Amino acid sequence: MVFLALSIALRSQHIHADIMNAQNLVYAYNVERLSMTLDIRVNNAYKREIATRTKTLDHYVKIIRITNKKMGLLLSLQAAIVGALLAGSVLVLVFYKDSSHIGTGDFIMIVGYISMLTFQLRTVAGACIDIQRQIVYLKKILEYTREFPEGSDVNLNQFNSEYDYIFDARNLSAFVDGRTLFNNVNFKVKEGDMFALSAPSGFGKSTMLGYLLGLESPSEGEVYFKGVRIEPDMSSSLLEYVAVVPQKTVLVQGTIRENILYGTDDMPSKIEIIDILMSLELITDCTDETLNSFLERDVTQQGGGLSGGEIQRICIARALARKTKVIVLDEPTASIGEELAMKIIRHIRKHCPTIIITTHNPRILSMSDHFYEGKVAER
Repeated sequence: MVFLALSIALRSQHIHADIMNAQNLVYAYNVERLSMTLDIRVNNAYKREIATRTKTLDHYVKIIRITNKKMGLLLSLQAAIVGALLAGSVLVLVFYKDSSHIGTGDFIMIVGYISMLTFQLRTVAGACIDIQRQIVYLKKILEYTREFPEGSDVNLNQFNSEYDYIFDARNLSAFVDGRTLFNNVNFKVKEGDMFALSAPSGFGKSTMLGYLLGLESPSEGEVYFKGVRIEPDMSSSLLEYVAVVPQKTVLVQGTIRENILYGTDDMPSKIEIIDILMSLELITDCTDETLNSFLERDVTQQGGGLSGGEIQRICIARALARKTKVIVLDEPTASIGEELAMKIIRHIRKHCPTIIITTHNPRILSMSDHFYEGKVAER
């Protein structure tokens, strides 16, 4: 019996390992996505996320089915062997009761066999209960995957394509945790212009961009996009027009190709990809070997060996790959050398007509058509 128990335990080790690895993949996916909710939203990557979740959960379901089947077979085998030993022992004692001396030890042995058999049956029942728990867990996750983006769908035709100003900020104010970040800010961004926002740390530049994109409501004031007042429940529709590079850039675990194409519906051509990567100096030549070697490189959410500047440039490439006419850049060159930063901004201006950028770099400010220079509000 000891040999049987040890044999079953050893055979079940890899089964438990497979279950744990599958669960870890689901947990890691959920934790990763919780840390990049802003990136999912600004890249309008809901469809891609649903596909990725479905793929992750399908793999989890497949592993759970296989491992539970294997575990069930092992437990059934163990229960059958224990039952056979119990039946054999009882038969021996019954048929040879006249030629043997049945003592207390014999009854203890039978009781031990019965206990071991019922233990295995309880284990099988516990495994069935665990399967039901996993089914409930999966149902909850599947309900989550079927959820639609927050907010209401907006008819894109309601944005006035002939309106001169892309963004029109009126009397914007931000009051956060009892503090005034900025107050009564007004500016307009004309189509085809590069508009720069320069202000010291603590002014609330990222907060202001959040107001422009409809990611949150301003404490006071209004934002208009192509003549339509923007509310937070309209951000998904607005972000179909606008590509965004957040200040805190985040990668998706996978290949660099998957990161660049993240949230992109209209896939760029090979020539367009090469042009973007060469301009951002992410690759040094346009040969197929160099291109594929770079694009198929696996990266983690933290970068996996990439420098801060490389991560930032990959996220800029992601925004450019969306081929929108408006791009919003929040300190996009903070981790990039000045000469390369100027080259990148010139490339963005060439391919994206309207740019809104926050920066402290005076050379980038000099390239802008208009800029707003903010000051930290007095406490």
